[in-house]
Amino acid sequence: MNEKQCAIRLLSTAMALAAGMAALLFTTLGMVGAIGSSTQLRFNPATADLSAGAPVTVAIRIEQVESLYGLELELLFDPSVVLVEAIQPGTFLSADFVVRQQVDQPHGRARLAYTQLAPEAPRTGSGDIALVRMRAQACLGESPLQLANVILSDDNGTAIPYTLHMGTTSSGSAPANRQISGSIFHDLDENGQPSAGEMLLGGWPVFLQRLAVEPTGPERVVLSQSDGNFQFTNIPCGRYQLWTQNGEERVLTQTVVLSSTMDVSLSLPVTGTLTYPWQRLFLPAVTR
Repeated sequence: MNEKQCAIRLLSTAMALAAGMAALLFTTLGMVGAIGSSTQLRFNPATADLSAGAPVTVAIRIEQVESLYGLELELLFDPSVVLVEAIQPGTFLSADFVVRQQVDQPHGRARLAYTQLAPEAPRTGSGDIALVRMRAQACLGESPLQLANVILSDDNGTAIPYTLHMGTTSSGSAPANRQISGSIFHDLDENGQPSAGEMLLGGWPVFLQRLAVEPTGPERVVLSQSDGNFQFTNIPCGRYQLWTQNGEERVLTQTVVLSSTMDVSLSLPVTGTLTYPWQRLFLPAVTR
């Protein structure tokens, strides 16, 4: 077995050992990797100012780690506000073998995994483990910077516990001058298009919520007109979730990216037996 094969096996072992622990900890502790862990992961700067329009490099920094040898991480961001141009290893470890290095801009994800090789020694202390080059999109606003699926490994394949800290970016405020509109109908033949004999759903609720890394802020709801048309007006550009209800079931959830220069129009073809969502529509938490 050569050095690269050994490195891959070492990192894979660490991932397997950490997977169960990470899943449990993320579920119960949110952004915290381990209770009372001295090893910290944070963004530097904590808030990246992208308002100048030029690329900005944000470091993912590790602090107070012992015997780090390899790592894997995933960065989550709002792709409607931030353009990530590249992610690369930092200087704290020697990136002798890079397992994964990719940016998925449409879905707001960047992934990096790499390890040292012999004769490099494990590293203890603090330093930059990743560098992310980013710039503002035409749609101005704020984006969370969030780490997920993080695995830290020592040279024996043992997972290192950690605590995560979030970051943010800021590029200004977008004016609330855009709109999302469309039509909602009962799609009996399930072809996704209005057909003869299919009912336009008047007075039917359609919901909208801002989607940064996760859904955030209040839900907005409008009732469609008698011809099935609906419209959300005076909203800023950005990424949103839009959906409707059929009875108690949330249906047709879709991600809508609203640019700074163009409005969006779409159709909501509701299938199956119709049940008007009275209970969901009049929950106190709904913002109209």
